[in-house]
Amino acid sequence: MTVIDLSTMNDAPSDPPTADLQVGRRVQMQVRKRNGDLEPVDVNKIVRAVERCADELADVDPLRVATKTISGLYDGATTAELDRLSIQTAAELVAEEPAYSRLPSSPPTSTRRSAGKVSRRSASRSRSAIAPV
Repeated sequence: MTVIDLSTMNDAPSDPPTADLQVGRRVQMQVRKRNGDLEPVDVNKIVRAVERCADELADVDPLRVATKTISGLYDGATTAELDRLSIQTAAELVAEEPAYSRLPSSPPTSTRRSAGKVSRRSASRSRSAIAPV
């Protein structure tokens, strides 16, 4: 039988390490945007971005891609890294459902949308310039 002499132990309770704990305060992860600014993570933004990409793809589950992307979040992750994770997730799902291959390989942004409008306008002008009078 082992006997432990408790009289030699310090009676004062040890203080828990509080330097690393923030009691009552919630710490939120942040994402680094393309312009370099940090902003609090908004998982709804990630879901909406994937939903926009999958808008006309009936066999694609945007929440499945968004969930995997969100699971890869860490404090300070860049939006470009999250985009790559979404693309990688969609690529992995192609074996199960080929429609995932039709997800855009880059996120929809206002500059890409406006560039598309310019391209359509230019194409329209080109066709009218070629059309016989």
